[in-house]
Amino acid sequence: MGLLKQVRDTLGVTWFTYDSSASLSGTTKIFSDGGAAGWMAHVDKGRVLFIKKFTDTPLAKKAPGTENECELYVTQALQEMELQGAYDAIPANDSVAWEVKWFVRKLPDGIAISRNKALADFVTQVVSGATTGLGAGRAGGQAEFRSGISRESIRLRISRPLEMKVSLVDARGNAGIVLAEGHFDAGWHVFHAPQARNTGPAWLIVRAAGSNAVLYRSLIPGL
Repeated sequence: MGLLKQVRDTLGVTWFTYDSSASLSGTTKIFSDGGAAGWMAHVDKGRVLFIKKFTDTPLAKKAPGTENECELYVTQALQEMELQGAYDAIPANDSVAWEVKWFVRKLPDGIAISRNKALADFVTQVVSGATTGLGAGRAGGQAEFRSGISRESIRLRISRPLEMKVSLVDARGNAGIVLAEGHFDAGWHVFHAPQARNTGPAWLIVRAAGSNAVLYRSLIPGL
């Protein structure tokens, strides 16, 4: 109940405003469905906005009991934003993929840190790709591309044939490595990362052959 007193539903969003003076006891967790939009966000007093965007889980695939897609665990020492994918069986020697993307943005000065439509709209703009921290224009390419990693390989799916160049760039935008270049048919393609590359997160960049325009970029964890 100590947590629920800090929760309000308005503007189509469930808002939790942390109160460090609130008395907490028992199980300090609350759960909620993320909705079709599939995101969970946090903004701190320094105006840093952190968003987790995820693939929505159907109601039939939720974990049993009171658990749900979005979990908020709060103590006097920390706040935890946890997401849960589909509750399902995984066959022996098999795997399952559930895509979650993280976004970090500086909240524009004109938007208040409170329950307000401008804040909700800005989060929607970020997760939809309408605003990006990677430069002018939209270069998300979510509709045409999908990517993932498997062991020491990078997987990329394109929805139509393309002349393109696929590269890895370190998290600071330096030290690019070309993985492949040329004509690619629609479908999945697998690229092996060079063993000599630096470990750690990197950007997967897809550019159009000729114009060199960025068609798609995705931050991937270390291989």
